[in-house]
Amino acid sequence: MSATPGLPVGILVSDLDAFFVTEVVRAVRRSLSEKGLPILVYFPTPRGLDVAAFREQLAAIRVSGWLVVLFEEALSARGALRELGLPHVWINHFPEDSGYTVASDDRRGMGRLLDHLVRDVGAKRLVFIENHMQAHAPVPTRIRREAFDDYVRPRRDLETSVLTKENTDTWCSHLSLAAQKEIRASSLYTVLVCYNDYTAAELILGLRRLGLEAPRDYGITGFADWPSTQFLQPPLTTVRQFPERLGQEAVALLQLQLEGREVPAVKRHVRTEVLLVTRESVRPQSL
Repeated sequence: MSATPGLPVGILVSDLDAFFVTEVVRAVRRSLSEKGLPILVYFPTPRGLDVAAFREQLAAIRVSGWLVVLFEEALSARGALRELGLPHVWINHFPEDSGYTVASDDRRGMGRLLDHLVRDVGAKRLVFIENHMQAHAPVPTRIRREAFDDYVRPRRDLETSVLTKENTDTWCSHLSLAAQKEIRASSLYTVLVCYNDYTAAELILGLRRLGLEAPRDYGITGFADWPSTQFLQPPLTTVRQFPERLGQEAVALLQLQLEGREVPAVKRHVRTEVLLVTRESVRPQSL
């Protein structure tokens, strides 16, 4: 792997609070270390960062290229990175017109999950639980909603709706009440298709306080397969992402840029495999 002598590869990340982000950064670190390259992890200042100041910060950091991991100030970073002219790869959180991206194949994962719910479980009523900031959410999050819409739109045998996470400290209570109404409003067994595992876990707890239990009264699914999901009660059906593979692929894509190789447009956007994981949070309607 060629790079400017003595300069590290930079990892631009908003925080390390989420398991997913931590695992991606670990994989990046291992891959770069195997190639004998130094690493610089940079945490920019909190939200509301002045774009001009951010550009000055990046320009002052001497690196050979950047790997951008789930960085929420994506639009600011996009312009700044382009102006610097440094090789860079966006990992699982990116503007649509980014030059190089690596992400889980969330569209395929959502399709497999919905196929399982409809064909294997026999679900007739699906409720998608989305982020309250859906219009400004990371691209993979929006892709999950789009995949849901594309799947259910042509099907006349399904009853579907969408609930939005409230932008409030008590959002889980509000969402739980709304989900309770959705569950009780129909005689059909309702499956809550959550945009991530964290939301699914909080909904299970919130609905339990309202006297509703999964999978007895409703089904629920997540997305990502964080380690804790298998220990929920009930263990969560979800779609597993592979953060280690994302880190490896991102380093490989950055390597091509650092070596000055011409990368065809069709190979600048890598989508890694996902896996449907079925557990006990959904029951067949025949039971």
